Amino acid sequence: DHQSVFWWASVGKMATAVIIKKMAEENKIRMTDKLSTWFPNFQDAEHITITHLLTHRSGLYSFNEDTTKVNEERFYTPEEYITVAQSHLNMFPAGNYWRYSNTGYLLLGRIIEKVLHTSYANAVEIYISKPLKLTSFRALSAKEIPNNLAIGHKNQTPEFPFYASILGAGNCISNAEDMSVF
Repeated sequence: DHQSVFWWASVGKMATAVIIKKMAEENKIRMTDKLSTWFPNFQDAEHITITHLLTHRSGLYSFNEDTTKVNEERFYTPEEYITVAQSHLNMFPAGNYWRYSNTGYLLLGRIIEKVLHTSYANAVEIYISKPLKLTSFRALSAKEIPNNLAIGHKNQTPEFPFYASILGAGNCISNAEDMSVF
């Protein structure tokens, strides 16, 4: 059904990466810019670069790993997720290892908003949906669950994880055709 859209989960990180790369091409940021430019309160922020965030080599704690503070039963704001991540020490010094980090992509989403002075959703439209003429590809707003979203099931009960609305780390939806074009 062309009307149904799918939540693409972490595949949506590609949208964040594309926007960041385009911003670098436009000289709005540099890949060597430090996290401390936007988020100085993170441990070792002066050593973590945009490239480290993009490649999961920042060492930042991924907020979703703290199951004592984060669960899929409610919506969390980006700031709440950031607070959870900041309550933990980094996993390793930036650039030394690789470890999947939703925190890094959430921060990239916020950096996009700060540099472009617009919402992440608008940045997705400007850099991806409009140029590629994608009619269904977009970023979800906070707490948004579209009527035409194909919902997964758990124990035969329809379910949409609030986790899905993490800015920059996995909040993109589209139909299958638009995703394949992207």
